[in-house]
Amino acid sequence: SAAFDPRDAGALSAVLADQGSQVVATDRLFDDGVAEELRLLRLFTGIILALSLGYTAVSLANTLSLSTSARRRDLALLRVTGAHRRQVLGLLTAETGLVTAVGLALGTLLSLPGLVALTVGLRDEFDPREGPAEVAVHLPWAELGAVGAASLAIALAAALVPAVRAPRRPPVA
Repeated sequence: SAAFDPRDAGALSAVLADQGSQVVATDRLFDDGVAEELRLLRLFTGIILALSLGYTAVSLANTLSLSTSARRRDLALLRVTGAHRRQVLGLLTAETGLVTAVGLALGTLLSLPGLVALTVGLRDEFDPREGPAEVAVHLPWAELGAVGAASLAIALAAALVPAVRAPRRPPVA
């Protein structure tokens, strides 16, 4: 048995190495545990977000597709009165873009009070080593932009596909 200083983690690890053990500082174990919990939290949050966005995409596509299909007669009337196909599609594109932009803006604004309340609630959480946490509302602009672009793409596809097909069927049917 070798003599060692019990406060020297390296010396203690050297003594225990032949048993396959090592000494790890408590702070490191705590940090590793928190890191693993955060990784799992991000994973589950991502899964829930993907499911929510998938449901939202299906709902958005269904709503816009049905509303465009219901306007088939109106679109045919525009064509009969002299509007070119490109003008009708441009009108639908502008309407869809406007509705999508307003929906995204309202959704963002309506979520802010909840985010502020969450921020206030999280200020009571703390790390035992550092005391109360500094928490601030941080909007992930890149992700919001990606969600906005995806929503716009889905909305345009859902509105324009039935509009492109509409002239192929008689307006009275």
